[in-house]
Amino acid sequence: PVAPIAPIAPVAAVAPVDTRAAQAAAFARAKDTVGQVGAGSIAALRSVLGGRGMLGSGNESRGVASVINAGQGQLGDVARSQAVQSADLAQRTAEANYTGQINQRGQDIGLAEANYSGQIGQRGQDLSAASERRRQDLADAESRRTLGFQAYESAQNRRDRLRQSSMDALRSLMAQVAPRY
Repeated sequence: PVAPIAPIAPVAAVAPVDTRAAQAAAFARAKDTVGQVGAGSIAALRSVLGGRGMLGSGNESRGVASVINAGQGQLGDVARSQAVQSADLAQRTAEANYTGQINQRGQDIGLAEANYSGQIGQRGQDLSAASERRRQDLADAESRRTLGFQAYESAQNRRDRLRQSSMDALRSLMAQVAPRY
């Protein structure tokens, strides 16, 4: 009998790439850049407004608010870009895992088919061997029966010859004895 073949171990899922550190560093660089640009913009705004004598006016507060809003928009763009990259990476990882699982399933099915075919082939060989053993056993039994019958006939023939020989010897003696009386 053929021992069943062990199935192929399942392929581990592809782990998503951990980009948190890279994203945190990129966001920190973006914050630094936005902060520097914002600080430079506010300094330039105050310089211009100071030259006109408008420091502390509503124009200054609106300009500072505009610079802050622009900085927040830039940081929002960076965060959105990172979210899109993360989603894209998750999508690619999911597709790779899906493809890997389909390939694994195909290999499992192929292995099962090969194993099944091997077992069927082995079963056929086992049946052929058993049939051959049975045929040989019957032939051996026939040979023993034939040899036994031949031995029986040989012994019977010897007995018949011995009986015939005894009868011939007895007749011969009787013939010798009978004329005298």
